[in-house]
Amino acid sequence: MIESAAQSTGITFERRLDAVDEDFRADAATYLYRVVQESLNNILKHSQARHVRVVLERDVRCVRLWVEDDGRGFDVGGQAAASTGRNGFGLKNIAERVRILGGTLRLESELEKGTRIEVTVPIPDME
Repeated sequence: MIESAAQSTGITFERRLDAVDEDFRADAATYLYRVVQESLNNILKHSQARHVRVVLERDVRCVRLWVEDDGRGFDVGGQAAASTGRNGFGLKNIAERVRILGGTLRLESELEKGTRIEVTVPIPDME
């Protein structure tokens, strides 16, 4: 997905992706994939970014995902209000998937400086 976005746009993508497929059930791994997909869709549609960084790292207890760009950014407070209307469904979908995974979502954005989405998901006990 990242490679496809890089080839079809002028955006430079930096990525570091730890293997985490074995840490989650298939449906949970799909939710995490969809978080990345929705984040990239938002970047491609709205951010006018030149550089995007995607990091997926695993430690003993959790998986952390960061998706950040150097694009236009937006007013996070205004987005929260907009998420109840037609705008903001992408972020609402991300938040719902993270909630289902039992994780936490942090969203930071500053006008003309970019956006950063940070997701932390506990690794379930698969015994």
